Amino acid sequence: MKKQEEKKAGSSGSSSTPILVGPQCRPRGMSSRGTSQSSINSSSSVFSAQDVNGQSNQTTPGSAFESPTQGTPVFKYPETQQQYSADVINIVTVNNGTPTSDPGVVLEEATKANLTAAQDFYNKLEAHSLEIIGETQSPIELDYPINSVKLELSSEQGVPLDDVTFGNRRSFQEMNTPRGNVELREIFNLARENAENEAKKKITSKKAYDRYLWEHGNRLLISGQSGIGKSTLSRKLTEGILMGNILPGSNKVVYMRCKEINFDENLSLVDFMCKYSMSEAVDLTLEQKKHIGWELVEDSSISFIFDGLDEANTTEMANSLRGPVCSPNDVVAVHMLVKSLMSGRLLPKARVVITCRTRQSFALLGDYFRPGVIIHVIGLSQEAQKELGKQICGKDWAKTYKILHQDPDLESACYVPVFCMILYAVLRDSNMGNRKLNSISRVLIYLLDRYIRSEHMLHVPTDQLERVAKLAKNGFLKRRLVFDETDLEAADVTVKALQAFMVTFLDGSTRLKVRIFEGEHRYSFSHRLWQEFFTAVYIMFYSDNEEFEAVENYLMEDSRWEMVGKFLYGLINRQNVANIKKVLPTKRYDTRWKKRKLSLEVKAEVGFGREIQDRHMLMLMCNWVHEADEKPFTLKVAKRLPASITLMGAESEPLMLCNNDVMSIVHLIGTAAEYLEESKMQHLVLEKVIFTGESFRTFASRMSNIQGKLEEIRIIDCDLGDSASNMLVRFMHKFNRLHVAYCNVSKQGVGLIEEHYANLESPRPGMIVFSNDFEPRDIGHNLREKHRQSSDQLY
Repeated sequence: MKKQEEKKAGSSGSSSTPILVGPQCRPRGMSSRGTSQSSINSSSSVFSAQDVNGQSNQTTPGSAFESPTQGTPVFKYPETQQQYSADVINIVTVNNGTPTSDPGVVLEEATKANLTAAQDFYNKLEAHSLEIIGETQSPIELDYPINSVKLELSSEQGVPLDDVTFGNRRSFQEMNTPRGNVELREIFNLARENAENEAKKKITSKKAYDRYLWEHGNRLLISGQSGIGKSTLSRKLTEGILMGNILPGSNKVVYMRCKEINFDENLSLVDFMCKYSMSEAVDLTLEQKKHIGWELVEDSSISFIFDGLDEANTTEMANSLRGPVCSPNDVVAVHMLVKSLMSGRLLPKARVVITCRTRQSFALLGDYFRPGVIIHVIGLSQEAQKELGKQICGKDWAKTYKILHQDPDLESACYVPVFCMILYAVLRDSNMGNRKLNSISRVLIYLLDRYIRSEHMLHVPTDQLERVAKLAKNGFLKRRLVFDETDLEAADVTVKALQAFMVTFLDGSTRLKVRIFEGEHRYSFSHRLWQEFFTAVYIMFYSDNEEFEAVENYLMEDSRWEMVGKFLYGLINRQNVANIKKVLPTKRYDTRWKKRKLSLEVKAEVGFGREIQDRHMLMLMCNWVHEADEKPFTLKVAKRLPASITLMGAESEPLMLCNNDVMSIVHLIGTAAEYLEESKMQHLVLEKVIFTGESFRTFASRMSNIQGKLEEIRIIDCDLGDSASNMLVRFMHKFNRLHVAYCNVSKQGVGLIEEHYANLESPRPGMIVFSNDFEPRDIGHNLREKHRQSSDQLY
C-alpha cells in the first residue's frame, strides 16, 4: 500500500466552502475491459467537486487497518479468517522444496500465500482506483488549464421509518426536506445520522440496532440530470477516500462503471471485483478467492462505488431481491451480487454508493436499496458560472457575458457544467455568426459540424456517420454502451473510421477539445449524450417505419429514453435540420423527416390534450416542446393545454424541478398566456415540488416576463423559505389570485411579502399565505383593513 503521507501530499488544501473543487482530470482511455493505466497527474476537465481537508488517521471501528505511531498503516487480517483446515489445503512445498504434510507447516505456508495474494488483490484495486480519479467523462474539454470551480450539492434523507413503508415506495420527500450546501466529506456522516435517528424510533435490540446502522448508514444515492457532474462527484469521492480525507482508515475503493458490467453473467464476488474493478489481472487460486471473500464480510474499510446505474444492460435491477442470501463465494448472476451488495445482505459493513439520473433512479432501484442519504448534484452556482466564464473568455469576458445575459434561455442553462463550458468558449468565437445555441441539440450539432469538417476527418466516407448512428441505436436498444468488433460489423462501421472519431479534435477558434469515441479493443462514446444524440439521428432519418413507431412508444413508457426523446424533438426544428444536413448523408431526408416531424408533433399535442396522470411525463413533454423551439408547434400545444396544470410530488417519489424544467414549463405557460383567447389554461398548481439550486429564482424571473395574465397559481408544501418566497413579488401581477401554503414561510417572511404587496399597482391580486404557524393571512384583506384604520384615524 502507498504511504499515507504520500497520499496526503497529493490532496488539496483545506476549504470552508460548501462544495467541492479538486485537481483537474485527464481524458480517459479504455483497455480491453474499458480502462487504461495512466498517471493521475495530467490536467483536464474544469469542473469537479471541491477537495476536503484531511483528518487525523483514526482506525475505523471494525476496520482491518491499524495506525502505528509512525510510518505506514499496518494491514491486520482478522484472526478468525486465518483458520484453514490442513485437509482442505493438502500438501504444499516448504522453503527447501521438500514436500511435507505436517498440518502446522501446511497451515502456516498456506496462510502466508493467502495473505500475499490478498495484499496483491488490494494493491491492484487501489491502482485501478487511482487511475479512475485522474479521468473525465466529458464530451468536451479545454486545451489549457484553468482553476476548478464549485459543484453545488444538496442532501435529502433517504432512510425509511420501517421496511414496510419503503417497500411501498413511500416518498423520500416525506422523510426530510432537502439540505443545501453539503460538503462531500459530510455525506457518510449524514447517512449515519439519518440511520441513527430512524433506528432510535423503533429498534430496542442492540444487535438489530447495529445492523440497521450498517445497512442504512453505509448506503448513498447520488442523483442528478444528464451531464450535471455525477461521475465527477463519484471520482472526487474515490479520491477523498484514497487520500484519507474522507473516512480515514477506510482507503479501499471498488469503483465500477455500470455500462461496462455484464449483469447477466455468473460470477463470485471476488471474480466480479477482479473483472470490473482492476486494470491488471490478478492470478488467484480458488482457496485464495475464498479467503478474500470471507475476509470482505467483516471488512468495514471497503467502499463500492457503482457509477451510472441507469446505464446497466439489464432491467433486473428494478426487481425485488428474492431468494436466499448469497455468500461471497457463491457463483450467481451479477445482478444478484450487486443487489445483495446494495441491500447490505452480502457485505453489511461495506459502504455502497450509487450514481444515477434522477428520474431513472426510482424506476431502476428496487425496494432492496435503502440509502441513508440522497445527494442531489445541482450544478454550478451563478458565482461558479461567472468564475468559469472569466477564465475561458479572458479579455473577452465582458462582451461574452453581455451576449449570454441577453438570452435568458442560454443564461439559465449554464448551471450544467459541460453546457457552461461550451457556451462561453463558443460565444467568444467571432466565427459564430448568427447561430443561437439555446438548446442541447443545437450545441451537439454545432460541435459535430466543427468536428466533421476538421482535417483528420477528410478521408472518412460520409456514410460512416450514418453507420455510427446505427451503432449507437443498436447499442441503445440492447442496453449496450460498450462495443466490440462484432457490434462494429453489425453496423458496418470500419475500425479505421471509428479511430478517426476517437481523435481529440482541437478547434482553434474556441480552443475546445472534442472527442466522439474512446477505447482500444472495446469502444464507447465519450459520453452517453453522444450515443443518445446519434440514436435520435438514426431513428429520425434512417430507421424504417416499424422501428420509428416502436421508439415513439418507448418515449412514453420508458424513462431511459428521456434524452433520446429530447433530441428527437430537437430534430424537428427546421434550423437544426438545415445545419445537420451539412454533415450527414441526406438522400432520404425530406419525405421521411416531414412525416416523422408531424407524427411527433401530434403525439405531443394529443398528450397535452388529455389529462396527464404521470407528472414526470408532463415534465418530459414540456421539455420536448421547449427543445423543439418551433413557435407554430408550441402554439398548437398551448391551445391544447387543459384549464389547470398540476405538478405535484406523489407519495411514491418527489418531483424535483431544475432550471431546465422550469424554463420548459414557463415557455409553454407563457405562450398560453400570450394567446389567452385561444387557450383554456388558467390555473397552475405546484404541490410538494422540490426546486433545486436557482430554479425557483429562474421560475419567478421568467414568469414575470410572460405576456398576458392567468387566473390563479397555488404553491403548496414546496419548502420555499423566506428568501425564495420573497421572489413571489416578481410575478404577483401575472395572476389574479395567489395561494401559498405550508412553504416554510415565517411571520417575518409574511411581513416582507405584505410590504411588497402594498407597493403593487391596483388592481392587486387576491393573495393568501400560510405561515409556519399554519394560520392563513389574507394579504389583500389585511392591507384594506390597514387602509381603513388609517382613514378612520384621519377623521
